[in-house]
Amino acid sequence: MVCGDGGRGNGTTMWRHMRRRAGSESTVYEVRLGGERAAAKKPVLSTSDDLDKFHYQLQLLCELDHPGLAKLIAAHARPPNYLMFFEYFEPPNLADKIHVEEWSPSIQQVVTIASYLAKTLQYLQILGIVHRDIKPANILLDKDLLPHLADFGLAMYQKDIKSVSAENWKSSGKPTGGFYKKNMVGTLIYMAPEILRKDLHTEKSDVYSFAISINELLTGVVPYTDLRAEAQVCISIHYTIFLQVRQLLSFLSEQFLDFSSNLDTLPARLMPLQKHL
Repeated sequence: MVCGDGGRGNGTTMWRHMRRRAGSESTVYEVRLGGERAAAKKPVLSTSDDLDKFHYQLQLLCELDHPGLAKLIAAHARPPNYLMFFEYFEPPNLADKIHVEEWSPSIQQVVTIASYLAKTLQYLQILGIVHRDIKPANILLDKDLLPHLADFGLAMYQKDIKSVSAENWKSSGKPTGGFYKKNMVGTLIYMAPEILRKDLHTEKSDVYSFAISINELLTGVVPYTDLRAEAQVCISIHYTIFLQVRQLLSFLSEQFLDFSSNLDTLPARLMPLQKHL
């Protein structure tokens, strides 16, 4: 279906299994749709709740029309195959561009990417939509290296986002994006601090994730890995000190034992010291 056509497919899809990206929640295939390349997202729908989420995401995506987004071009919303088809972007995404290809963008390229993403976020905020998982891996690049925000699997309208209570912290058993709780979702290292305090997702938490992503683009460093490196150095230093102290204590212990064994041979005037040892 194209959004609003009632679920009819055009029957021209050709699958290519050679390129696919599998995750815990979906698998993405490169396909041919009407003679054009497309990305087909096949979600894992194990429960009725999963199916409800699929229809919610589909309705939300049908409302979107912005050049800074990976556009939904068709969908199949009936059993047995539930599918979403998106415009196709050649790999890599921004994360792989930075860390696999070791891309060092110019300041102008960083400004351009940041500006385009900021306009995309502004568009979503006007519609009252919170993405909830903004990160370089969800930012696709076109041939001109312009960014397109993708993966709206966690996106919700602000009015629909439920408050997170202590009871909702029980794991659903189906992690997504590396960190998933029943109502607290996203990817941990890009997550705003207030989300970890169980506050609501808002457009501000999206802005925080956006800023962390741009910092990663500028520095080429995955968030907090530099701190882990520093911690590893500290651990190494402390372990070295520990070995040296242990060696010193072992030496002193041997000296003490030697001294104790020779107490009987000490002069009589030193014997009263024995009771203090």
